[in-house]
Order: sequence, then structure tokens, then C-alpha cells
Amino acid sequence: MLEIDDLSVRLPRTARPAIDRMSLTVAENETVGLVGESGSGKSLTARAVLGLLPEGTRAEGAIRMDGADVLSMSPASLRRHRTHAAAMIYQDPRAAISPFRRIGDFLAEILREEIGARAARARAVELLGMVGLPEPERHVRQHPHELSGGMLQRVVIAAALAGEPRLLLADEPTTALDVTTQAEIMRLLRDLRARTRTGMLFITHDLELAATICDRVYVMYAGRVMETGPTRRLFAGPRHPYTAGLLAATPRVTHLGTLPPPIPGRPPDLLSAPPGCPFTPRCPDATDSCTAAAPLLVDGVACVKAER
Repeated sequence: MLEIDDLSVRLPRTARPAIDRMSLTVAENETVGLVGESGSGKSLTARAVLGLLPEGTRAEGAIRMDGADVLSMSPASLRRHRTHAAAMIYQDPRAAISPFRRIGDFLAEILREEIGARAARARAVELLGMVGLPEPERHVRQHPHELSGGMLQRVVIAAALAGEPRLLLADEPTTALDVTTQAEIMRLLRDLRARTRTGMLFITHDLELAATICDRVYVMYAGRVMETGPTRRLFAGPRHPYTAGLLAATPRVTHLGTLPPPIPGRPPDLLSAPPGCPFTPRCPDATDSCTAAAPLLVDGVACVKAER
């Protein structure tokens, strides 16, 4: 369904690509995780899939959705693509919805041109019921400030579903929510996938959250895929030192009162282009060979240690 093939994205006035030779796939009824620290290129990947790259950006490679290349689409084709092929679930629902508009108007706008105002209004009520909001007829008349954060996130999910897309891009969809509401939204996403057979690219920095919903995971660092594989295998036996570091730095319920060890150092910014593997300055297993050239992704891991 979604195929990203050797994608490189370079932003203006930067020393290295923000996304570097990335390949990724998502199949129908599959949830694929994209995990890594802030600045690794996760959200930019989602924007590239929607054809929403910043002005002046250079993109090479291919992004195909059901065989259609997103990077070569016309503006009209991109508008259809963002509604019916792929849709985004944003992490901050209050930023995604105008505070001055009623919920029903926000949802109906997405559909009004295709099915008319009356049908769009009825569909808005149907969508709110679909995402588990009680009394949807009342909620379509409300403004965002009248709903809780969890209810608004359900509205954002309803908006993403409005065009019946084949792919959902969930960009940190529970970050702004408390733990209880987060669990409710995760259950909703799993239920929607089962009902609609929609594919999902689930973007998160929370590895434990990814483990609860993802079939496969891609681990990104400095714009590159460091490791990929089935979720259970990858988390049970990480082969890349970065994946191992992320897992070790994840807080555990069984270790309450004990802070997990952070990965030392910081990711490289876009103004620097370190030679070889970008994780070398922070890697506990680094050797001189790590700076010679950036290792290719072979058998699911990009690390000279795995090649030896």
C-alpha cells in the first residue's frame, strides 16, 4: 500500500539530509511504528507522505501510495490524496481545530464539496459516533473549548477518517493526554484498524507504546533507519546499539523510583554532517571503522558491529 523507496529529503541551508536514503513499507491492516528521539525525521517522513514538505525542500527517491508517486502529484491530485489515500492524526488536537468553529462545521468542511452540506452534517454525526463520542448530535454543535483533550483527540481521529483513507499517519497521537485517556485512544485506534482494515504509520518516541500496537517497527536516528523488524523480535533482541540504548532508557513500571540510564550526548543537528555512522559519538560500541562510511541497512540493521 505505502512504499517509501530510497527517500532523501534535504531542507534549505542544511549540511546533511533530514531524511537519508530511507525505505519503508506499510501494508493494508498493518500498523508500522516509526520511533526515535526528537529530530530524527519521524514527523518529516509523515509530511513527505502527505506531500507537505516545506518550501525549498529537495526530495529524491519515491513515495508510492497504491502505486501512485506522491512526489510527482499535481496540486489537485495531492488534495485528493490527503483525504482519500492518507490522512494525519495530529498530536495536539487543540492546535488542529479552530477554537471559533463548531465541531460539526470542522468535520463537515472536509466533505461538503463532495456530498453537499446536509449529507456532510449527517456524516459528521456518524463519524463522532464511530470514534466513541456519546451524544454526537450534541457535540457537533459545540466548540472545542467545551470538550476535554481526549474528546478532542477523538474529533481529530474522526476528521482523519472522514474521507475513508487507506492509510492513517498517527503523529504522537497521545502525547498531550493523561495516562488513562491515552489508553482509551490506543484502544480506539486498535479497534478502528480491525473494523476498517486501514494501514497505520504510528510515530512515537515511546517504545512501550509502540510495542502495544505495532506489528513492525523502524528505528530512526539523524534521518536514517538504524534498525527494523517485527516488534517482538526487535524489542526482545535489539541488534543496533541505538535501539538497545532507547530500550534501556525507557522507564519501567517494575523499576519505580529508579531512573533509567539516558543515552549520553545529543543527536547531531542538521548543520553538522559527521562522517560515517551518525550515532558514533554516542555509541558505547564505536570503533574506528564506524567513522569510515555510514553502514547500509542489511538484514534489518545498519551497523558495522552486526556485519562482523
